[in-house]
Amino acid sequence: MGLRIDTPTTPRILGCAALLCMVGCASDEEVTWVAFNGDADRVEVRVGAEEPADAVSVALTSSTGAVEVGTGSVEPGAVAVGEVLRIDVAVGSEWATTVERVSVDVDSGTRGARAFELAQDSAGVGLWTIALEAVGDPGETRTDTVTFRLWTKDEGDGT
Repeated sequence: MGLRIDTPTTPRILGCAALLCMVGCASDEEVTWVAFNGDADRVEVRVGAEEPADAVSVALTSSTGAVEVGTGSVEPGAVAVGEVLRIDVAVGSEWATTVERVSVDVDSGTRGARAFELAQDSAGVGLWTIALEAVGDPGETRTDTVTFRLWTKDEGDGT
């Protein structure tokens, strides 16, 4: 895969995943996640660049594309192989409690595609982040596509 979780945070993320699994396994309810934003909310990141570039960002829109609900960004917008980039999502205050999960799909072309879950910032509802390492061979250059996914729980209103 083209990106992987930055190693200093890996033990913490794996520990949280194990805890969530234990908590989730104890529940009889299965959560159904529903997309909250549109499918076109994406940015491109150059991997294998000699010099870093400014952050790239996109307005995140509602599932119909009619309303801006937040912002997704990747910094830097161009990164050398082996360097770390940071992916941030800021959900607008009107929707911050509705969006309960954030992920990104990273398409690295011939290296494949992979999904990553972002962690919610402990300092603020609506703020989500993850640090990823750009993986590749020496001298490799490519453009990865990062698609932002906002999720809300399906409350099953019975209709």
